[in-house]
Amino acid sequence: RTLDDAEISRYNDVTHSIISPAIKTISQTPIKTNSNNQSLQLEFWIEFNENAYRNPDFQQKFRLRKPNSKYWKDISIGHSSFHICLTVSIQHKRLTAGLYFDNCKNIYEYFSNISSEVERIIEEKVQWINNPNKQDARFLVSKEFHLENKDEWNNGFMWLYKKCIQLYSISKLKTN
Repeated sequence: RTLDDAEISRYNDVTHSIISPAIKTISQTPIKTNSNNQSLQLEFWIEFNENAYRNPDFQQKFRLRKPNSKYWKDISIGHSSFHICLTVSIQHKRLTAGLYFDNCKNIYEYFSNISSEVERIIEEKVQWINNPNKQDARFLVSKEFHLENKDEWNNGFMWLYKKCIQLYSISKLKTN
């Protein structure tokens, strides 16, 4: 289903709720978009959230925040030093899913030292990104994806849900 401008505007003006038996997410702050790309990204993340709780494995592990019009979405996994980061890039025509380590390179190094186990769990080759001039680091997997083609969205959602569950499992390899 495609949201038109009026529906997005109504979404911005009223409380939007996603209700499942276990989880209720409420957002009341209006969302502002500045471009067609941002509107498309907002629509994508709204539908991502609306469909997420139809996946029982996803529903058991995650609580989602209010969707925004950015190209990324952060998902908490119960660790203050790292989280799941999802992106949808119109320019690069890609979806990505990975773990983002904020000011915690020692934990990043732990995961890079067990990279074969990480890749076994995520079932793909992982891209490791550790800029020595920055405090953050990350690893991710990616998939070709055309955001403008809404017929691809469901497959994109399913890939992202699967990767979130796999990343959650990877995160549990580091318990302290």
